Amino acid sequence: MFETWIAAITKPKETFAKEKSKASIMGGVKNFAIAGALYGIAYGLFSTLLLLLLGGGVAAAGIGIVAMIMTVVMMTIGFPIGSLVIIGIIHVIAKLLGGKGNYATDYYLMSTYSPVLFPLLVVPFLGFLLSIYQLYLVTMAIKESHGLGTGKAVLSWLLPGIIVLVFVVVVIGMAFLGVIMNIAAGAQVTPTPVA
Repeated sequence: MFETWIAAITKPKETFAKEKSKASIMGGVKNFAIAGALYGIAYGLFSTLLLLLLGGGVAAAGIGIVAMIMTVVMMTIGFPIGSLVIIGIIHVIAKLLGGKGNYATDYYLMSTYSPVLFPLLVVPFLGFLLSIYQLYLVTMAIKESHGLGTGKAVLSWLLPGIIVLVFVVVVIGMAFLGVIMNIAAGAQVTPTPVA
């Protein structure tokens, strides 16, 4: 299992081709649950260390440990559930772009690197670089699962991101427009003198 996680990061093309036949939703859930637990531990340790370095003392360490336990529980449950939805959206887009893969393969292949990669995301700057590398891994998994070219595989994860970004911009724009309209309407109202 550990060898597969490392190989998925270091040799994704070969690993995804080999693991494709082993794909299952439950295998993916297990990988994402382990990734969530490891992420929670890494986040808790990093937070506790940061609090101690900032002079928080024993109370800060206690808060950090409690936060770590809560994060482990939440992420062990949250990572598998969240990934089911996100990868489901990517799967639908890949199918619309002519992909031939199935959801279980998508889900499992994208889970194979998560137990090693996700805990490292809490490290400043390294986490940013690994997030970019993760997009490469997602692209490779989609290519293997669906038999798509690189462009369509990238579009499979990029289109949902663009849609979410447009939605957020529209919502923020509408909220901003509402504030401007309220300010403008308030400026036109003149108080009526009380007699």
